[in-house]
Amino acid sequence: GNYDDAGGNVIETHTYNLSDKSWYLLSSTNFHVKLWDNYAGTNSSIIIWQVLLKNVIPVDNSPNVVTQETFDFEDDNIPSVIIPTESGWAVDMTEGYNSNASLHIQAPVGEARSVYMDLPENTVSVEFDAKYQSETHKPAYFSADSIASAYLDHSDIGCWKHYKWQFNDHRPHRIFWRVQGSVYDVLSGYIWIDNIKITYDNYSGVNSEAIREINLIYPNPAKDFIQFNTQVETYGIYDITGKMIKNGLYNNNPVNISGLQKGIYIVKATNNWKQIYVSKLIVK
Repeated sequence: GNYDDAGGNVIETHTYNLSDKSWYLLSSTNFHVKLWDNYAGTNSSIIIWQVLLKNVIPVDNSPNVVTQETFDFEDDNIPSVIIPTESGWAVDMTEGYNSNASLHIQAPVGEARSVYMDLPENTVSVEFDAKYQSETHKPAYFSADSIASAYLDHSDIGCWKHYKWQFNDHRPHRIFWRVQGSVYDVLSGYIWIDNIKITYDNYSGVNSEAIREINLIYPNPAKDFIQFNTQVETYGIYDITGKMIKNGLYNNNPVNISGLQKGIYIVKATNNWKQIYVSKLIVK
């Protein structure tokens, strides 16, 4: 709301193609652009001219049967699944979100502090409450797989906020909470984390024989080749009558579908644990 859109100069433009690893996160997160302050004493602005998503289809992220696990730190302990990468993380028994306790760290000037959790492949979502306190050059953030992130910046000081990240890819994930450090920060950074809640899909365990439909293949729609978004051993492609059109072993190389006619197909794949994956394929 406070910028000049008439007299500036175009400094640079960028066009990005998302990697396969990044694409599945985009389907359940926000597009994020950040502009840092300008030390030259002149105004800075950023314009998002066009964001174009190609070959996008909706993903059904509704789990089959779910269980939930919550860490509220009320027992004054840090669970073993929460792993600090530096010392100093502790339970603050005087501060929590609608409670008496939370996970807390003070990151000294110029230093960073982080903690992480490894989530199994059947994770549907992770959510938590967080409060942050510091200054402009020492933000805190929550990130998934070091690819996508949500920042807690200067505007969030002293406020508890709720965050939730959903997953639809049935892959394991690593979640980071981090207070950043730089040569420019002049105050310590503080963060409180509470009520970490993880939702699991019960049908996703490695011993499950259940069939589950996921965002299994990419690109989709496809024309010449497809690949799988998870580790599978065998695959089969069926037409809408149930007739098998193509099958084989999957060796992480693209599967040639150039001989298939335009239309809708069903892809079934099996991993080493004999789990069965099912997904609709649109051939264009």
